[in-house]
Amino acid sequence: VTKKDFETISHLIEELKEEKKDIKICVSLGLLTKDQISILNDAGVDRIHNNLESSRDYFKEICTTHSYDEKLDTLDMIHDENVMICSGGIFGMGESFEDRIDLALQRIQFNVKSRPINVWNPIKRTPVENNEILSNDETCRIIAIFRFINPDAYIRVAGGRALLGDNGRKAFQSGANAGILG
Repeated sequence: VTKKDFETISHLIEELKEEKKDIKICVSLGLLTKDQISILNDAGVDRIHNNLESSRDYFKEICTTHSYDEKLDTLDMIHDENVMICSGGIFGMGESFEDRIDLALQRIQFNVKSRPINVWNPIKRTPVENNEILSNDETCRIIAIFRFINPDAYIRVAGGRALLGDNGRKAFQSGANAGILG
């Protein structure tokens, strides 16, 4: 986010927290600096979202604008500020099942309680536009693995949930226990 946008967002958070003391605020702002995370913490943010997207090994196949280490550094700084972390990934971009397991294990030492599961929805003119959409069963296997590795986390059905065909019913039977809308 731009400096101006960040200032606007942090002021809005302060106003919201002042008006509605019991509101829980989660922001998704990409890579952040330690100072920005501290400002968000002081403003009253409860959780910061920063997906790792994939495993370290596969990340370079899908992202060229920043590194996996930059993502990890951001998560480290969020953890150091004692703010809750929301971090998951996008599945169906060509990663292996081992990549999925590696992602589920990544940052387990931070006790991440919010783990979004996003299903890749192919977009024209992108390098993975022709990838086959994951089946509902494959998505449910991913959710089950995340549940097994993160037994007390909120496994959140997020992006691409409309591709599941049953409005997420099997996903919730497989271990998801929350959703992200919007």
